[in-house]
Amino acid sequence: MKVIENIPIKLDADELVKGLRIRRNVDYIRDKLDSLIETIAPVMNPKALYSVSFVDKIEGDRVTIGDTVFTSKVVRMNLEQVGRVFPYIVTAGVELDAVELSKGQSAMLLDQVKTVVVSKAYQYLRTHLAEKYGIKKLSSVGPGRLDEWPITQQRELFSLFGDNVDRIGVHLTKTCLMVPVKTVSGLLFPSEAGFESCELCSREKCMGRRTAFDSKLVEIFGVENQ
Repeated sequence: MKVIENIPIKLDADELVKGLRIRRNVDYIRDKLDSLIETIAPVMNPKALYSVSFVDKIEGDRVTIGDTVFTSKVVRMNLEQVGRVFPYIVTAGVELDAVELSKGQSAMLLDQVKTVVVSKAYQYLRTHLAEKYGIKKLSSVGPGRLDEWPITQQRELFSLFGDNVDRIGVHLTKTCLMVPVKTVSGLLFPSEAGFESCELCSREKCMGRRTAFDSKLVEIFGVENQ
């Protein structure tokens, strides 16, 4: 079980303005972002937790990793030819949820910045795993990203980590939502073809989208559009 703390994240107001697709009052928003970055930079501590695991058995759409069974057609189709997988949890950190904003600072902008932080931390983990384990291309699936693999299987995913989840300050609610909210989880695995759950999701205007929707893949995987 591996924990990465204080993931180095660089925040730049100009980059954020571009990434958030801000078109109006650009100078005003840039100043607000500069103020937010100055406030959160001293306390920001994004973290990642991951393990090196193996696919032990596949029966129908039931995929066994260690002693844990995941049930998903999409997971099964992606892991049929895969031996090693990397269960992971990445969070922007409880520290950002505890930030007290001063007068004039925007909670909405902070929420968007936290989304950027967890996204950058996730990319950091991918790069770390690729370099450490000599993997050319990594793909990812996660519970709740698609209806076909329900969010309730977060319980199974979290069970792979046991009490180690506490080390990064993350927990599941009774409805399987992750706290802090700006947390992502799933399975990373080697794949020459490449895969992201986003390719099977047609929902527009999603800040967390990592790649474009692919209707051809929807047909291949035989799932309904999300």
